[in-house]
Amino acid sequence: MGSFFIANILLAVVYIAARDRVQAQAINRARMLCWMLSSPTLGGCVAAFGLNGESNRVVQEVRGGSYDAFAYLAVHTVLQVLLMATITICAMALPGYAIHTLDPSASFSLGGYYTLTLLAFECVGQLCALVRNPLMGVMAYLLFWFFGFLFSGQFIMYGDVIWPLRVLCYVNPMRWGVHAVVHSDYVGSEWSGTMPCTPGTVFGAAASAMAKVSNAGAAAVTDALTASAATASAGQELAAATKAAMKAAKKAAAAGGAWSCMAGATAHATAESLAMETAGAKLAAAATATAAAATQLAATNSVVAEAQVNTSAAMAAGEIGICSTRGFYCPDENFGLMCFGRNGTEVLESMSRIADVFGGYSGDASEREMMIDAAALLTIALTAKLSYAFLLKLRCRS
Repeated sequence: MGSFFIANILLAVVYIAARDRVQAQAINRARMLCWMLSSPTLGGCVAAFGLNGESNRVVQEVRGGSYDAFAYLAVHTVLQVLLMATITICAMALPGYAIHTLDPSASFSLGGYYTLTLLAFECVGQLCALVRNPLMGVMAYLLFWFFGFLFSGQFIMYGDVIWPLRVLCYVNPMRWGVHAVVHSDYVGSEWSGTMPCTPGTVFGAAASAMAKVSNAGAAAVTDALTASAATASAGQELAAATKAAMKAAKKAAAAGGAWSCMAGATAHATAESLAMETAGAKLAAAATATAAAATQLAATNSVVAEAQVNTSAAMAAGEIGICSTRGFYCPDENFGLMCFGRNGTEVLESMSRIADVFGGYSGDASEREMMIDAAALLTIALTAKLSYAFLLKLRCRS
């Protein structure tokens, strides 16, 4: 019991950074819980070795009529449950709630699933104690523990395990225990490091700069179109003035016979020439404005092109991106690889893409999954206990 206490304190210190519920520590916190649950289950080796001699003595005493085998089994089972609960308190109280920041409101459910997991392994260790050679019994338990740890869903997806080995994914207590313990700590918690966003929109530090560049480009295009319109209008005025001046000159030439008429026509032609000069000045000013707008448009296009290149590079580097359907992003995480969720349920759903053992917590299915975990652990414990009772009874009769 003391060894489990010390081992879990060491694990809590190793994973001390996982105290904070931040995105970068989501996986480490789950791994810490897995190790804190796995280390005490190795105590089944002690049960497999120590209970070997005890089982032999029980067989002799039952044959001698000292007591009944079922009386021994009943008392031993009660002591097992109490001992597993005590180990749970020693292994999790200080390491989990003093050194780390496990959710106190979930301590009852977490402790209950922790105890059920230890009890299931203890019953398997007790069953291995019936092997004639105690060392072979310990070896059998270690094989059970190793395969349980390997196929618990932390390292390989259940669907990737071939049959008949996939059966080991369902009959080992580690899978159900880790699933339930991690659920108890994660669900209902809030995780920092995320920002809300609208699905389909651009997010990131460069998003505002992209918007400014886009607005500047639009403004430059508007200015160029306005200048072009002014140039076209001035050209029309110049054309009209030129036409009027030519018409006035013809009138002056036709009025050569009468001095007074010629003088009037000449004055009219002069006025039209002045109008033409004014229109020409407007055309020149409009042409200058058009040239300036074209220059500004070219400069803006250059800035826009550079911004597009920088934006592509930023998106490739993960500095900006498109908001996913999850509706959040992580400003401190460039590529989104360590961006799991705003709450424990979203974090577990994201981590389930990495390891199956973290899945099955969405919506109303969460409570049903927890009941399945408890039922599976009890089934494994009862199966091992009843098998031990049956084999012990046979040995007592033979």
